[in-house]
Amino acid sequence: MSESCHTHCHGDHPAAPATVVTPPLGGLDTVAAMLSSLCLLHCIAIPVAIALLPAFALAIPDLPWLHAALLVVAVPASGLALWRGWRVHHDRVPATVGALGLAIMATALLAVPHSLTEVSLTVGGGLLVATGHLLNLRAGSRRRR
Repeated sequence: MSESCHTHCHGDHPAAPATVVTPPLGGLDTVAAMLSSLCLLHCIAIPVAIALLPAFALAIPDLPWLHAALLVVAVPASGLALWRGWRVHHDRVPATVGALGLAIMATALLAVPHSLTEVSLTVGGGLLVATGHLLNLRAGSRRRR
């Protein structure tokens, strides 16, 4: 058996350096951005549909729990995605922008529920959350180059 074959098959070679494999960030950011978009779509589409179709509006019940449910899902999904991004690229801006958006959304839900102000603040907060995730993706891709 040749020496190179023996080394290859029996492992008489120096150990390869250990590498840390980090799961890709894109998945969490994509999910969190989609949740922000869903929230934005809900906040814009429902009032527009109600304004354009008054008869249809009577058939749609007010779902006060929906905003709370979306926020309960958005906070951990966004928080995890933005935190993982920060661990890779160490840029605080995406997490700060995203956290500000989540705080605005939570404030809207808790301070002025079921009002035009809530919708306005929720849309603005959702846009900030989505912006934070886009910044997170960009910062992560700059880091990988």
